[in-house]
Amino acid sequence: MFRELLLLLTAASLLLPSTSSARLTRLVITQTVPLAGGVAWGSTGPYERLTGTAYFEVDPNHPRNAVIVDVDNAPRNSHGMVEFSTQFMIVKPVDMSLGNHKLFYRVNNRGNNSLLTAQTAAQVGANDVYLRMGYTIVDAGWEGDVLPTPTKLVATLPVATHKDGSPIVGLMRVEDSDRTIPLTGTFSMNLEGNAAFRSYESADTNTARSTFTVRDTVNGSKMLIPSDRWAFGRCPTGQASLVPSTFDICYFDGFQNNKLYELIYSAKNPIVMGLGHATTRDFASFLRYRAQDDAGTPNPLGPGIRRVYADGGSQTAGYLRDFMYLGFNADESHRRAFDGILPLYGGTDRVFINVRFADPNIWSDQDDRHNFLQSSYPPFTYAVTTDPISGIHDGVLHRRATDPFVFQIDSAAEFWQLRGSLNAASGKGRPVPIPENVRLYFNSSMSHGFGTAGLRSTGGVSLPGQNALCENPTTGGAVAETVRALLVAMDQWVDQGVEPPASNYPALAGRGRDGDRYVVIASKGGSPSHPDWYHNLVANPDVILEIGTESFKARASITKGEERERLFNAQAKQITICVSEMELEKLTQASFYQAEQAVQQIVNQIGKELTLALLQSRAPVQPMLEHDGQTWYRKEASAGYYQTLYGEIRFARHLYQTSAGGMTRCPLEENCQLSFGAATPLLGQTIGA
Repeated sequence: MFRELLLLLTAASLLLPSTSSARLTRLVITQTVPLAGGVAWGSTGPYERLTGTAYFEVDPNHPRNAVIVDVDNAPRNSHGMVEFSTQFMIVKPVDMSLGNHKLFYRVNNRGNNSLLTAQTAAQVGANDVYLRMGYTIVDAGWEGDVLPTPTKLVATLPVATHKDGSPIVGLMRVEDSDRTIPLTGTFSMNLEGNAAFRSYESADTNTARSTFTVRDTVNGSKMLIPSDRWAFGRCPTGQASLVPSTFDICYFDGFQNNKLYELIYSAKNPIVMGLGHATTRDFASFLRYRAQDDAGTPNPLGPGIRRVYADGGSQTAGYLRDFMYLGFNADESHRRAFDGILPLYGGTDRVFINVRFADPNIWSDQDDRHNFLQSSYPPFTYAVTTDPISGIHDGVLHRRATDPFVFQIDSAAEFWQLRGSLNAASGKGRPVPIPENVRLYFNSSMSHGFGTAGLRSTGGVSLPGQNALCENPTTGGAVAETVRALLVAMDQWVDQGVEPPASNYPALAGRGRDGDRYVVIASKGGSPSHPDWYHNLVANPDVILEIGTESFKARASITKGEERERLFNAQAKQITICVSEMELEKLTQASFYQAEQAVQQIVNQIGKELTLALLQSRAPVQPMLEHDGQTWYRKEASAGYYQTLYGEIRFARHLYQTSAGGMTRCPLEENCQLSFGAATPLLGQTIGA
């Protein structure tokens, strides 16, 4: 009945006038040019590139927009709506009837998209395959702190203020290192540390009320820089050239490239950066579902768009993970924006634009800025799981009706730097489930960007002598074939129901002891060939082994013949038998009654774990629910105790309450017909149903 009610509400929402919903209000096309001089792309023929500006508005009171931080503090128009805009690009067949009626939304990284500036077929690069397949490729800006240039797609987002119009002030933390400081050093930088981005303006230029420190290494001691040795301002040649400014910093003794500097200052005028997610959602929704904008300007793609897919790499992979987590894959009419999403080389990052004073340009590596926001807050997994460190029960995907199909593709660098392993293992090293609508894939031995020139090179662009961070930079290349092939697999999965290849993602197949030796099985997901790390160990057997919190040097040796068979069989036995050797010994030496009790304890433990997993998979975690014509908002998790055939289970489930307060609801107990605190001997059957 509850599901039927949701369906009725969804159907009714389609009948509401368009002026009541978040939407693209105006599409202004400023330029239409032939792509690459009018080259024909297979049977699809020539393409054209449309560029311009898309204008939007959202209702800040609508539940789907209420998740946007500070949207309630943004300026409103005469209709009570929040307005914003973005530059866009559409690369479409000149004759749309020759295309495949599908969109590929290639979400830009920091405003950059190579197709925006491509003038020749060679500059179209890896996109050529998608054009020959008949895809329309689109993109629009989403990052509101990118400074506009002719070669970038930039979003124009509002600034949040207090209700009386006074500026919002808060602490801002910035770190500068060799990422931002020139090799030769400098006296002055903007507060962001990168001239391509807007800085948050300082609300107080008294340096005594800010904190400025320097250290030699990431984990080194921070040394306070005296407040009279720096200033808010520009000073290209040192203190004598100082010009006061609220957007820049001048360090009289000069920034050095081999030091790390941290500035904590009072900033003002936060951008409502979370609206960036709305630009992506509503631009895709317009192109897919609407015939024209509010002014009557036709949708340039016409009717008949059947499927929409999106991808994005690095920063944008984190953006897309957060886009899904926050529920932006559903527009206000509860329709999917994207059928499938492909986050590329993003590890478990989430870009966290939906916070006050968001700084999406900064990323958090394992060895640099490792304590910045991207690596600090669950969920890290696609499945809804309980994070063992924080206790947070959540997942990137928790809206079955509107979640997309997902292919995440990572390289070796994401495991070293972007915590990729947390996609498949918990913070305590336990395996985590992968949802049925998700596949995880791995480009072995490649750098960030699927480059082949080493971990410090990006996307194959490093040439000898060009990368100052490397003592011996190497000529590189990049691999695009995996993404190309997997877009085909994604389309077949969504459009035809053809199951894609199983996940192929790094996992330790077996680990055990043989005397004082550790045994590791080199597995490549069932492939007959060895994984690449096996060849690395053959070439260089000296390793550092990490077991839990213990770390020590070791030397690897490759086993062969009878020894190999003995060790393999021993490890396989340990993997497949859940009962430990000690427990088995107790069973054989005990009386039958004692043995029976021991077996029951084992069964109870397994039953509890499986039942808890079932509860977790069916516990709603979305921030709000619609029921009986009311919006119910999620409260803090509350412990529930359930009696099962296997004993008592404690599970922290979410309660929901309307904005008026009063009665609370527990959807988990309603959906599964559970009785709080009461015996439920058919719990497993009830949940399974």
